[in-house]
Amino acid sequence: MWGGNVYVVCYLKCMLPFKPYSCLILKMKNPILAALSQKSLSVGIVASTVFFGTTSQALASVLIAGAPYDASFLNDVQAKIAGTGLISGSVDILNVSSSTPTLAQLQAYDAVLFFSDFGFADPTTFGNVLADYVDAGGGVVQATFSFWSAGVDIGGRWRAQNYDVWQPGGQNQRRNLTLGTIYDPSNPILAGVTSFNGGSRSFYNTVGPLNPGAVAVADWSNGAPLIAVNTSTFAGKIAGLNFYPPSSDALSGLWVSSTDGALLMANSLNFVTKQVSVPEPNSLLGLFAIGTLGAASTLKRKLKSSKSAEK
Repeated sequence: MWGGNVYVVCYLKCMLPFKPYSCLILKMKNPILAALSQKSLSVGIVASTVFFGTTSQALASVLIAGAPYDASFLNDVQAKIAGTGLISGSVDILNVSSSTPTLAQLQAYDAVLFFSDFGFADPTTFGNVLADYVDAGGGVVQATFSFWSAGVDIGGRWRAQNYDVWQPGGQNQRRNLTLGTIYDPSNPILAGVTSFNGGSRSFYNTVGPLNPGAVAVADWSNGAPLIAVNTSTFAGKIAGLNFYPPSSDALSGLWVSSTDGALLMANSLNFVTKQVSVPEPNSLLGLFAIGTLGAASTLKRKLKSSKSAEK
């Protein structure tokens, strides 16, 4: 357990190296846009947004891979991500306490969320693979405790070449921290977020300054960094969430499950995922554009049919 004196023992244990953490991987599937693409001059695009209504909603399959303090914590993150309604496909769990995903495995998906509690099975290889994945255009969300500078940190190129949005640091906890200063209220990661409470422990890493290319999105209520993103330095997008992903439903004292931690995670995954801009049908211009594409596609098919008949 993480309470009282027994918690202190577990706290020391979590600092020991060579135990893995947690990773969350996202694979986009969008049947609506797939249908649209069949009616739009065969452009063959796959995007991650439903455009009907005022709020975009991603359609995705998600893999949570990791080895937290308690294996049931993975089930909690799984349930919270699925419960946002932003994932239409499966939300699976992979325990990586004794294995490290390959680049090929990551490239089956569009985004990865990773976090730590014990040490990674192979922090150097995992860090190299994550960096390669981002270099190939994949999106990554990184969360606590993987911003640690030692013990349970990520290694390889990820750390050596500043893929972290912040410089690494130590670990801290404060009672019931909440969402504090917001620097970029229009950032999609904050879409629909009305409250966030880190719980009576409010775990976070005492990170250093932003790495080159990264920008702050929001802080904790005590001024510690909470959310930052890097969309300019690498081929893929990176988001940093400086809180521990399992909720109070997994263990009392973690982020309060009635607040919007799950939405922050789901929004972050959507933010880093490669998305294709498509006109929204709730605007006249968007309706006209999609209607034009559909009409053009129909005309194209008719012309093809006509030419075939002439032959």
